[in-house]
Amino acid sequence: MKNTETHIVESHEICRGKWVLLRHIEYVNKHGHNKVWECAARVNSRGGAMIIAVMKPSERVIVVKQFRPPLNCKSLEFPAGLIDPGETPENTALRELYEETGYKGRVVKSLPPVCNSPGLSGELTYPILLEVDDNAYPVPPHPALEADEDIETMAIYKHDLFDFLIEASQSGVYIDAKLMTYALCHAKGL
Repeated sequence: MKNTETHIVESHEICRGKWVLLRHIEYVNKHGHNKVWECAARVNSRGGAMIIAVMKPSERVIVVKQFRPPLNCKSLEFPAGLIDPGETPENTALRELYEETGYKGRVVKSLPPVCNSPGLSGELTYPILLEVDDNAYPVPPHPALEADEDIETMAIYKHDLFDFLIEASQSGVYIDAKLMTYALCHAKGL
């Protein structure tokens, strides 16, 4: 059997909506076989920023719960948002944290981009670690939500996060994989 570098031969758009498009990809695999793949992509997107915001000194993690139409239910996630033109992932993280939760933080670290569902989409997400000063918020702030957004903010202690997510999933809420992985690593000391 012939070995070759896997490569794309052709890629074209099948259909386009306001925010998402479907793409047809023809590629050659390492054995020289012609293959076909379909994937989704965002229209005019530079990717997104995912915000891992930890409150200090309490060690609470800020999470959001919101209705997600593709799931037809609510999901628990890290705050996140699409990167606007001219924005850095760090700027997006600070903006989205404030808009979705009302909290302001400072960037601690920017991590390399990650893929969320590489079999479905080539979208990249930039994990940004933020620190939020507990002392600046004696009461939870009000978010600056857009009129059609319905986001609930929660601050969960790191050591309680895994059990909190398991309980939420048992009540019918879906859990974002990145949030579950983070919680699992903290719960199991990985």
